[in-house]
Amino acid sequence: MTKNGIKIHVFGNGWEDFAGDDAVNLVWEKGDYLVARDAVANAYISLNTQPWFKGGFQERIASAMLSGTVAVTDDSLYIDENFTDQGLCTYSLEKLEELPELNPVQVEEFKQQAEQEVQLTLNI
Repeated sequence: MTKNGIKIHVFGNGWEDFAGDDAVNLVWEKGDYLVARDAVANAYISLNTQPWFKGGFQERIASAMLSGTVAVTDDSLYIDENFTDQGLCTYSLEKLEELPELNPVQVEEFKQQAEQEVQLTLNI
């Protein structure tokens, strides 16, 4: 995505070592969990990776979905079995070139669906 000129805001350690011509499109946000959580809550899309959670689910995904943010994450057995058509996009780490290219209409549909699910969950 950075190669396509898309600015990506990232959190966590190791990003200072990211190199390449497209590194100018990487915005490294320093801060703790609360800073990251607030950024996800205000984002339109949250791109997640969970390479060590192939049987589970990370709270970052739930935080994004509960905030009405479209969650895009690599797949796991748990996600595949429990989340179908619920405002959650998945991709395979082995096939990054197939990472879904979401157009604005798809993103808006996912966002509306996520917001409706939050309202149903909270009984609003």
